[in-house]
Amino acid sequence: CSFWAYDDSDMLASRQMLEEFCNEPHRRILARLPLRPLVPYRRMATTHLWTAETFDRVARIKDWIIAQFMASDAEALFLVDSDVLIHPDLPRHLDSLNLPIVSEVFWTRWQTQTPLLPQVWHTHPGGYPNAEWITRLRTPGVYRVGGLGACTLIRRSALAYGLNFAPIEGLYYVGEDRYFCVRANVFGLPLYV
Repeated sequence: CSFWAYDDSDMLASRQMLEEFCNEPHRRILARLPLRPLVPYRRMATTHLWTAETFDRVARIKDWIIAQFMASDAEALFLVDSDVLIHPDLPRHLDSLNLPIVSEVFWTRWQTQTPLLPQVWHTHPGGYPNAEWITRLRTPGVYRVGGLGACTLIRRSALAYGLNFAPIEGLYYVGEDRYFCVRANVFGLPLYV
């Protein structure tokens, strides 16, 4: 297992932590992304602000990562967003499921006053058919979903279809994970959590 850490931060403390992580053994590689300039990270009172420019930048970063992965001999790519905390065994667990695209369910609030909801969905752009659909995700198991993101293992065989995170013209909703999932659905590649 190799770790590739991609540094796209403009915060000195963050860069130092990442460099320390990559200086430890276990085949850790630190790469500086060739995308400049940085898109400013903007916060609102209770959340961060996503713009079309931000989504586009994240999509280009993830597509650059896919290109690096496809040039390697690795069999699976695990992408996790920087604001998600995972158990150290999670990548191995997801890999053991031997599914083409699989994500771990995690629960998040989009706003401080909203309920916890899963970072997976049934219909685009992030809908759920009913409360029972959401509730079943609390029971351990493997479930097919319409969309996922932020914590995903993708096999080489799925990426060979040409999956990517680039924007799709004509869709009225935005988000690089949504674009990826729409493409996977079009290719008939099932998404699991």
